[in-house]
Amino acid sequence: MNFTVHHAPASPDSASEIAPDTPASQYVALEMRVSRLETAMEFIREDIRNLRLELKDLRAEFRVEIRELRTDFRFLLGTLITFGLGLAGMMAKGFHWI
Repeated sequence: MNFTVHHAPASPDSASEIAPDTPASQYVALEMRVSRLETAMEFIREDIRNLRLELKDLRAEFRVEIRELRTDFRFLLGTLITFGLGLAGMMAKGFHWI
Protein backbone atom coordinates (compact mmCIF):
# COMPACT_ATOMS: atom_id res chain seq x y z
CA MET A 1 0.00 0.00 0.00
CA ASN A 2 1.26 3.41 -0.82
CA PHE A 3 -0.29 6.46 0.69
CA THR A 4 0.29 9.97 -0.51
CA VAL A 5 0.91 12.71 1.98
CA HIS A 6 -0.78 15.92 0.95
CA HIS A 7 0.06 19.30 2.31
CA ALA A 8 -2.33 22.20 2.06
CA PRO A 9 -0.86 25.23 0.34
CA ALA A 10 0.65 27.70 2.76
CA SER A 11 -1.60 30.68 3.30
CA PRO A 12 -0.26 34.13 4.03
CA ASP A 13 -0.46 35.37 7.56
CA SER A 14 -3.71 37.36 7.63
CA ALA A 15 -2.53 39.59 10.47
CA SER A 16 0.49 40.86 8.55
CA GLU A 17 -1.26 41.56 5.22
CA ILE A 18 -4.80 42.68 6.05
CA ALA A 19 -6.01 44.94 8.82
CA PRO A 20 -8.16 42.77 11.12
CA ASP A 21 -10.76 45.48 11.84
CA THR A 22 -12.31 45.88 8.40
CA PRO A 23 -15.19 43.73 7.16
CA ALA A 24 -13.27 43.05 3.96
CA SER A 25 -10.40 41.57 5.93
CA GLN A 26 -12.78 39.30 7.81
CA TYR A 27 -14.25 38.17 4.50
CA VAL A 28 -10.80 37.51 3.01
CA ALA A 29 -9.70 35.65 6.12
CA LEU A 30 -12.88 33.58 5.98
CA GLU A 31 -12.32 32.89 2.28
CA MET A 32 -8.77 31.72 2.98
CA ARG A 33 -9.95 29.42 5.74
CA VAL A 34 -12.74 28.01 3.59
CA SER A 35 -10.31 27.51 0.72
CA ARG A 36 -7.94 25.55 2.98
CA LEU A 37 -10.84 23.43 4.25
CA GLU A 38 -12.01 22.72 0.71
CA THR A 39 -8.49 21.71 -0.31
CA ALA A 40 -8.17 19.46 2.73
CA MET A 41 -11.54 17.87 1.93
CA GLU A 42 -10.43 17.14 -1.63
CA PHE A 43 -7.34 15.38 -0.32
CA ILE A 44 -9.42 13.45 2.23
CA ARG A 45 -11.85 12.36 -0.49
CA GLU A 46 -8.97 11.22 -2.68
CA ASP A 47 -7.46 9.26 0.20
CA ILE A 48 -10.81 7.62 0.98
CA ARG A 49 -11.21 6.72 -2.70
CA ASN A 50 -7.74 5.14 -2.66
CA LEU A 51 -8.56 3.23 0.53
CA ARG A 52 -11.74 1.87 -1.01
CA LEU A 53 -9.81 0.65 -4.03
CA GLU A 54 -7.22 -0.99 -1.78
CA LEU A 55 -9.98 -2.71 0.23
CA LYS A 56 -11.60 -3.95 -2.95
CA ASP A 57 -8.27 -5.44 -4.07
CA LEU A 58 -7.68 -7.00 -0.65
CA ARG A 59 -11.13 -8.58 -0.65
CA ALA A 60 -10.46 -10.13 -4.06
CA GLU A 61 -7.10 -11.46 -2.87
CA PHE A 62 -8.66 -12.90 0.30
CA ARG A 63 -11.36 -14.64 -1.72
CA VAL A 64 -8.73 -16.32 -3.87
CA GLU A 65 -6.72 -17.33 -0.79
CA ILE A 66 -9.80 -18.76 0.93
CA ARG A 67 -10.64 -20.81 -2.17
CA GLU A 68 -7.10 -22.16 -2.24
CA LEU A 69 -7.22 -22.98 1.48
CA ARG A 70 -10.50 -24.85 1.03
CA THR A 71 -8.99 -26.90 -1.78
CA ASP A 72 -5.88 -27.61 0.29
CA PHE A 73 -7.99 -28.58 3.30
CA ARG A 74 -10.13 -30.97 1.27
CA PHE A 75 -7.03 -32.59 -0.20
CA LEU A 76 -5.42 -32.92 3.23
CA LEU A 77 -8.60 -34.34 4.77
CA GLY A 78 -8.94 -36.87 1.96
CA THR A 79 -5.31 -37.88 2.38
CA LEU A 80 -5.70 -38.35 6.15
CA ILE A 81 -8.86 -40.42 5.74
CA THR A 82 -7.18 -42.62 3.12
CA PHE A 83 -4.11 -43.06 5.32
CA GLY A 84 -6.25 -43.89 8.36
CA LEU A 85 -8.30 -46.46 6.48
CA GLY A 86 -5.17 -47.99 5.00
CA LEU A 87 -3.53 -48.23 8.42
CA ALA A 88 -6.70 -49.71 9.92
CA GLY A 89 -6.77 -52.30 7.12
CA MET A 90 -3.13 -53.23 7.70
CA MET A 91 -3.75 -53.57 11.44
CA ALA A 92 -6.84 -55.72 10.82
CA LYS A 93 -4.82 -57.94 8.48
CA GLY A 94 -1.96 -58.14 11.02
CA PHE A 95 -4.27 -59.15 13.86
CA HIS A 96 -6.00 -61.67 11.56
CA TRP A 97 -9.34 -59.90 11.79
CA ILE A 98 -9.70 -60.05 8.05
